[in-house]
Amino acid sequence: MKLNKILVFDVDGTLLHRTREKIANLAHDFTSNGTAIYLRPNLHHLSYHFDRLSQHSRLLLWTSMLRKNAIKIEAYLNAKGMKFDRLYTQ
Repeated sequence: MKLNKILVFDVDGTLLHRTREKIANLAHDFTSNGTAIYLRPNLHHLSYHFDRLSQHSRLLLWTSMLRKNAIKIEAYLNAKGMKFDRLYTQ
């Protein structure tokens, strides 16, 4: 029997931080609907493992934020090499 693994990544607070206020001495990675998006430090290291992880697992992205905001963030992460199989929103 083959075991199917599912890895779920929570967006807000885990992979990134969103705020309308500027964080001193830190450049945001991108903006979405007027909100500055800051990726977590060293998040790019995780993207190095996505090819290997996706061979053995389904990679899902989950968030409680609005879907219209999550779609933009998912597209940005995908462009950075973090390809998710599916996006789930609340």
